[in-house]
This record gives sequence, structure tokens and C-alpha cells, in this order.
Amino acid sequence: MKTTPLACSNLAFDYGKQQVINNINLNFEKGEFVGLIGPNGAGKSTLLNLLMGMIKPTEGYVNLSGQPLKQYKQRDIARQISLVPQDVSIDYAFSVREIVAMGRNPHLGPFQPETKRDRELIHLAMEKTDLLQMDSRNVNQLSGGERQRVFIARAIAQEAPILLMDEPTANLDLCHQLEVLSLVKALTEEGQLAISAIHDLELASRFCDRLILIHEGKIAAQGSPSQVLTKENLYRFFAIEAEIEAYAHGENGIRVTALRSCNGHSSTNLKRND
Repeated sequence: MKTTPLACSNLAFDYGKQQVINNINLNFEKGEFVGLIGPNGAGKSTLLNLLMGMIKPTEGYVNLSGQPLKQYKQRDIARQISLVPQDVSIDYAFSVREIVAMGRNPHLGPFQPETKRDRELIHLAMEKTDLLQMDSRNVNQLSGGERQRVFIARAIAQEAPILLMDEPTANLDLCHQLEVLSLVKALTEEGQLAISAIHDLELASRFCDRLILIHEGKIAAQGSPSQVLTKENLYRFFAIEAEIEAYAHGENGIRVTALRSCNGHSSTNLKRND
């Protein structure tokens, strides 16, 4: 019987009296690239934290490889799920390589030195994210985009079959946005599951197999990009009037051209939903 890598049932979470996630039921499959989209404050980051086990649900549960997530130790979760956070402040002067090498920690015992394979995986992760030339630099001296690539490299080095990302292209220039998402897409084509909160709707439609639109902590729509990014959904949940067209020449994804926001301001191109 096929086991779903990651799933959640009747998932809910409250911050005090404020309900942030409300009755979410989802199954994620091996080889998928799933995009979480929605207005700011919709609950995307909270959902990722619940799936990672960083916070406990108020109701419902998360299953990892068919077993309740709460039954796993944090180290065991880290062997199966890696997380690229939206932004991280580093209190100590770690080098780029030292941060990337932390991705191997779940696979090493206490005080166990890196093996040859560990070093090869760290090097490969840095190569894929264009970081080899800055391996000895202090991570606190990097730009926001460079630092984001460091944590993506750490997740790759972690070699977990499930990759969670919270705005992985934040602060990246267009070239590195495309490189990072192309890399993630290639990982899913090799069988990895990737779930990412993402603001750029065009990039989401181009790279993601499935989009999940979250609004006020609930699933408002899910399906292929063309099924989710409709004129009606953009107007209802993002408060814009827009034209939708598919890319030419057989490329994946759709182009979203915003005509005006709900307050009457006109716009020529929609790149972000915030």
C-alpha cells in the first residue's frame, strides 16, 4: 500500500483567541512541487511550521510517512524534512561553509567528524547554489539574497526527501530566482517533495505542479496553476482585476497582468501579491 510522504487532517492552529489555520486537509505526494499562495497574513508560514513540527496544532494532526508527526523525535524529523526559512539572523560569525555543513548534522552522531561523503554533499550543495567562491565568508556579511542561497544550500546538503520553503526567492535577483526554482524543480523531478510559500504568482505558476490558495487560514482553492489563478480568484482574494494568458511556445505557467486594484488604482504588471 502506497504511503503518502506528508499529510495533514483537520489541522487548526490558534494564536490566543485568533484562529490562524482552520480545518486544513491536505495530502502531498512524492515528486510534487506545491506552491502555497495567498494574501499576507493568510497563514502560509504557520502552515509550514505546523508541517515541520515547529509548532503544535490546536486541533488535528500531521502525518509523516504514515506516522503521526508528534511520535518523531526532532532529529528524526530533520532526516526527512528540511526547511528554508524566510529570514534568519545569525548570532555568531559562522562561515558560509559552516552553515551549509549544518545540513549534515541530523546524519552525524555526537562529535562525529564529517565523512568523505558529507564533504562531497556539502560541496555539491554549494556548487548548485553558486556559493563556492564565498565558502569562507562570514554569513553575516552577505546580502539578504546571498544569505538566502546559503540556507537553500544547507537544505540541499541535508538530503531530506521533503523540502519546505518559506519565500525562497525573497531578496533574490531575477537570475537567482530562476536558478533556485529551477533547482527545486529538478529535485522534485528526481522524486523529492517540495512545498513552498511563494509570493510571485507568475513564478509559482511556471514552476509549481499544484497551487494551494489560502485565505484567512482556510483552503480557498487548489489545483493546477490555471485552475487556481483565475480572474475570479484574483479579484476575490487578491483584490485586483487582471488578465490571464498562458505562456507561448509551450512554456509552463501563465502571465498575470493586473489592470487595476479594487481601490481603483491602475497597474500594468503583477509580479507580487503583497
